[in-house]
Parts: sequence; structure tokens; C-alpha cells
Amino acid sequence: MAKASLPIGFAILLTVLLGIVFLPKFSHPIFSAADHVVISEIMVGKSGTGNADNEFIELYNSTNSDVNLTGWRLRRRAGSTDANLIASMSGIIPSHGFFLITSPESSSSDSADLLYGTASRIAANNAVFLYRDAGTTLVDLVGMGSGTSSESATADNPDPDTSIERKAKLTSTSDTMEIGGADELEGNGEDTDNNENDFVTRDNPEPQNSQSAIEPPLNPTPSETPTLTPTTTPTITPTGNPTETPTSTPTPTETPTITPTNTPTFTPTPTVTTTPLNSPTPTLTETPTLTPSPTGLPNPFPFTNISLLCDVTYKTIHTQFITIQFPQILCRVVRS
Repeated sequence: MAKASLPIGFAILLTVLLGIVFLPKFSHPIFSAADHVVISEIMVGKSGTGNADNEFIELYNSTNSDVNLTGWRLRRRAGSTDANLIASMSGIIPSHGFFLITSPESSSSDSADLLYGTASRIAANNAVFLYRDAGTTLVDLVGMGSGTSSESATADNPDPDTSIERKAKLTSTSDTMEIGGADELEGNGEDTDNNENDFVTRDNPEPQNSQSAIEPPLNPTPSETPTLTPTTTPTITPTGNPTETPTSTPTPTETPTITPTNTPTFTPTPTVTTTPLNSPTPTLTETPTLTPSPTGLPNPFPFTNISLLCDVTYKTIHTQFITIQFPQILCRVVRS
């Protein structure tokens, strides 16, 4: 009988899933910065110690905007009895700044932003409530000692001439929150909704009002290094290339063409040729020319009764400008 086997792919998937299920779980600390106005410090007076009315409540604005407190309400609870400390508040709490509310007899009353009436006091084991309106929308709550109201668990009651203060962060301690401590100027923004964990005791109370320095201090915004704006190199706008104004080219006057005049042809005066007897009369050419008569040159032929008779004629050639005559000599032998 064949045994059924799981596909390899299914086996791998099952292994991965089991590994995820049994992975060890690690816990991480919870960091909870408040995103609203909180009660940041409380000091209560105690009967029989000479400081029964030396008390104050400080608020801290952990948001990035100023908050208008007009119409807000501050109440306290002692056991099951509630009473208004301030029925309707007024004023502005700066972003990351403070707001101070004291009794009229408090040593800090001169710097208070608001005073509550003499009929209202806070004491040990009380709870303080901060409302955004006339008692409907709760913004923050701090319970002390054995008080019946708190966020998860109450904070400790402050000893005479001390206070309880909200931490700047989860790791803050009484020492780091004191003057000169590492967290002194880091504000009071820790809010895990557990009063016991969120507050520490301060031996030296430090009430701060709306004029106090904000915390944490803003890092100075680096001033921008001025960027040198390059001056614009003036662009030379080429002016129009000067157009040469053509000067009037003088119209050449026609050079008068010299009409060649016919060079007068020298017509030689006809020469009267004296011919010997029986010599023919010289024939005149078209242009009458003078046929020279033979000079009495010695007869070149030493033969008797024989003579040489030469006639000279002229061949006339006419061109456009001149007339040329070429002489032609015609000789013949004459026997006597």
C-alpha cells in the first residue's frame, strides 16, 4: 500500500508559519508625547505649616500652536465633592509655553496669569480637572495621594514646600527635572495617561507663566547665507549696423566718341613721264599719278639695239581710315 506524503512546498510553508507563531516577542518602551494642553505642575498648601494657601497650578502647551483658553474651566475634587477653581478662564498659552494659576495668597501670585477665589483651595489627596468648555470636554486630569479620581493611578502627594511636576520624557527623574538637570528645559510633555508614571517630585518648585521662556527652546533657525545675486552683465545691444548711404555715383558723361575724319589721301601730283620715241603713252591709274620718266641711266645690257623700258604704276588700297598706294613696276625689252 502506497504511503501518502505531503508535498514539499506545503511542508516548507507549514514550517515558516510555525516559526512565526513561536517567534520571541520583544517589548518596546511606550513614548507618549502630549498633543494637547496638560497640567504640568501642582503645589498644595498644608494646614499647620504656615503655608496653607501657598499653592499653584501650572499648565503646559505641548502643541505647535498658541491656544486660546477663553471659556475653559478648572475644577478640583475632594473625595466626592467638586468645586470650580475658575469657572471660565481667559488668556493665551503660547506654543510650548506655560500658564500660571494661583491662589491670591500664593508667593507666586504676582506672576500669575489668573487667580482663583479665596473660597477655593487645593489640598493633598485632591484631583484637578481641566476642561475645554464649561465642564463637558475633559482635557486633562491629575489625581494625588488617595484621591478617588486619576488617570490609571494617582501621583504622590507633594510634601510641604515641594511640588509634583510632569516629566519631559519617559526617562526623566526628579534629578533630571531639577534646576540644572538634563531635562530641566525640555518641557513637560510626557503623558501616558498614568499620573503615577508621568509625574516626579520637585524639591524646588518652579512655577512658570505665559511670559516664561518656552521649552524646549527652539533651535535658532540658521540665517540663510545670503546668496550673492550675480549682477547681470549688461548685454551690449548692437545698434543697427550703419547702413551706408550710397553716395550718388556720378553718371559718367559719355566720352565723346571721336569720329575719325577721313585722313585726306595725298594724291601725288601726276609726274609727266618723258618717254622716248615710240614709247607708249603712260596710262594713268584710277588715282592720277605722275609716272616718272626714266632717267638717263646707262643701259644695263650691253647689247646694241636693245633697251629696257619700265613703267611704274600704283595700286591704291582704301581702308576705313587711310588710303595706301603700292608702286608696281613693269619692264619690257624694246629692240630698236
